Amino acid sequence: WDLGFAAGSVLAAFSQGIVLGAFVQGVVVADRSYAGGWFDWLSPFSVLTGIALVIGYALLGAGWLIINCWEARAANSCNAAKDGTASSKVTKRPAASET
Repeated sequence: WDLGFAAGSVLAAFSQGIVLGAFVQGVVVADRSYAGGWFDWLSPFSVLTGIALVIGYALLGAGWLIINCWEARAANSCNAAKDGTASSKVTKRPAASET
């Protein structure tokens, strides 16, 4: 379940970023209707926007953990946020001895 939840969250964030990138880049309209092709929304800019949104959401989650968790977990979140590895370090479950 953990892997499925994590993969679904990354896919949802990436999809939101692609949609945002496509809207920022512009939509082709002619006669008040969509005039683009099937994959006009898919561009390097929209893919990079998707990757950036995944990283931004991971950083947001690390910041939330820093504010709301105990010192040991907050220190781990700070290190993950500084290293840019928030998605891999922060999502690990604490061991039974840490709870």
